[in-house]
Amino acid sequence: MIISFIIPVYNTEKYLPECLDSILNQDISRDEYEIICVNDGSTDGSLAVLRRYESSYPNVIVIDQANKGICGARNAGFAAAKGEYIWFFDSDDFIADNVLGEIVKAVHETICDMLTVGCYTFTERLSPDEIERKNNRTIRANLFGNDVYAILHLFKRSFLKENDLFYRYDELVCSEDTIFVYEAKRLHPVRAYAPEIIYYYRRNQSSISMKDFGSDRKRIRAHEKAASLAHRYYHEDRNADTANIWMSNLWSALHELSTYPGTEIGDELRRLKQQRQWPVRRPPECTLRRSYMTVRTDLVGKTFDQIYMHSHTRIGFVILVIWSRMLKIKKQIAE
Repeated sequence: MIISFIIPVYNTEKYLPECLDSILNQDISRDEYEIICVNDGSTDGSLAVLRRYESSYPNVIVIDQANKGICGARNAGFAAAKGEYIWFFDSDDFIADNVLGEIVKAVHETICDMLTVGCYTFTERLSPDEIERKNNRTIRANLFGNDVYAILHLFKRSFLKENDLFYRYDELVCSEDTIFVYEAKRLHPVRAYAPEIIYYYRRNQSSISMKDFGSDRKRIRAHEKAASLAHRYYHEDRNADTANIWMSNLWSALHELSTYPGTEIGDELRRLKQQRQWPVRRPPECTLRRSYMTVRTDLVGKTFDQIYMHSHTRIGFVILVIWSRMLKIKKQIAE
């Protein structure tokens, strides 16, 4: 067993067939890899889809559990994995056909602890031009900051086990990858790269649509926790990785906060001040020059980038709040 795919599943019935078919349509024997799908309390038809694949393919394994979040789901899959390498996978994404042979060759030639693959990010569906370039393997990587996503790395299982690496912070409903990947990288693993486009990352619009207030609060808390952890690592390591993780999570928390009612904003900012997380100076090691929040390269996108990446200052955050209010008014007028 060379590769264990670990796929947390929560209400992604719509995308599961494309995801699973892509992993099954490969150029190595299915005896050489397993697909562990962790149904994390889905309320749609996801479990039925998984059971159908499990009954048809011996290398598909389904774990059904009450909702524990992405960290709990990945840990459950990891505990059951038998593969030499672990690949944490998202259930609404897919990989190119017939690429596992390249990956197996790469990991065996390099004897690496961590293999990083190329990625292409898209919204909802690939366009006809993108499909043609995908089929001809001429499409180019475009995911900004892909080094922080666990989905783009294969980890040697023995490396994770020996270093007791797992998703240890259940409260990280987002940004769990940035901490997990950095904790792996700071152990100086033997690394290798497969730069060709292998992974296709879907910017799932339904997953980032307006959530209820409680979910917003959970996301802010998660970004704050990740920023706090990265801040600690920054003081220990003083490098670009920790500076970037710290600032990107702080910006994300402040971006979420900018949509709150005014009274809530004041309470949250006072709490951030107590944590010495706002306002702060941008660390000189930070190399981020654009936001992962937008793929727009026009004037609007560039303007948002500049406002977003200065939200750790008082003036920058005030402008971000104004920006958020303007977008809300624009949306209400359109409706």
